[in-house]
Amino acid sequence: MNENVQKISVDRQLRIESCFGDLLQRHLGETLKAGQLLQRRLQAIGWPEAAAALQAAVKQGQTGSGEQEYAAPQLALQWQVEPWVEGERVRGALLAIREITWEKRRQRQFELSRQMTHMGQLAHQVVSRLHQPLASILHQIGCLLLEEPTGTDWPRIRQELGTIQEQIYALSQLTQALDAFSPDENGNGKLVQLTAILEKSVEVSQLLTAQRGVGLRLQARPEPVIIYANEIMLEQCLLQLLRNAIEFSPEGGEVSVRCEQSEGMAVVAIQDAGPGMSPAELAHAFDPFYTTRTPDHLGLGLPISYSIAAQYKGVLELESTPGSGTTARLLFPIAKSLVKKG
Repeated sequence: MNENVQKISVDRQLRIESCFGDLLQRHLGETLKAGQLLQRRLQAIGWPEAAAALQAAVKQGQTGSGEQEYAAPQLALQWQVEPWVEGERVRGALLAIREITWEKRRQRQFELSRQMTHMGQLAHQVVSRLHQPLASILHQIGCLLLEEPTGTDWPRIRQELGTIQEQIYALSQLTQALDAFSPDENGNGKLVQLTAILEKSVEVSQLLTAQRGVGLRLQARPEPVIIYANEIMLEQCLLQLLRNAIEFSPEGGEVSVRCEQSEGMAVVAIQDAGPGMSPAELAHAFDPFYTTRTPDHLGLGLPISYSIAAQYKGVLELESTPGSGTTARLLFPIAKSLVKKG
């Protein structure tokens, strides 16, 4: 029987008659045995809708279905209830449970990729329209500030010009951040050595770890890992993730970075020692401008990293538990042409 499916039959009193598969035991620690009241067991694990559907299947002959999702570890289960009919009599009910974690993950990745594509198109239009005017304004203000002081109002004017300059500079930084969403329309990707770029990114991030008293440890296999990407954008993606992990880790904590290969994919895992994220925070982690930190953080780091990865058929996943830190996992297809040669 498929290990990702569990089938259970109950009588009219909702007592288990047969059970095939151990899906609930493996994932939720719930062992089902003949004679148990299945309705109670489902309520105990937090499945009240499934318990009610069992009752409706026996009493009214109705069918029902639903899904249960768990954030840590990431898990999605789908259940379906239908009457167990023999002849013209309802003998009991049948419950089928199927794991759909992979399907839900692919669905979310598709939806996120579509959102990032739209965001990239919008960002490209915004940046192209704002970049030149902002640069011109900053230049003019800079020239005014360099002029010789004239009149008694000059100190006040100079102060106001400085404030305007700071605000325009902040807008300029925002447009630069948005520019990272713009798609690589020129096809600047090439075969790159992921491990070398990761090592460089870790080296650049060492300065930030020293300032914050956080350790940074890299574990990478000695053989080269070759993927298709734009080297500069890939480094930006990694630096964003490393910065996030370092800033969320407490003083004396450690950020662990691993690079490995698994089933034809290159995997970079960055694990911090921070407070972790709640399921609600995880659900919005890739939303542009969403942040749980101070207002000076734009909330674009994770969306930008996801967008860059997606441009080169990569995926960015997050796993987090409150109080246990967060792991950001980047996956890229390994370049097949070099795999065959090796």
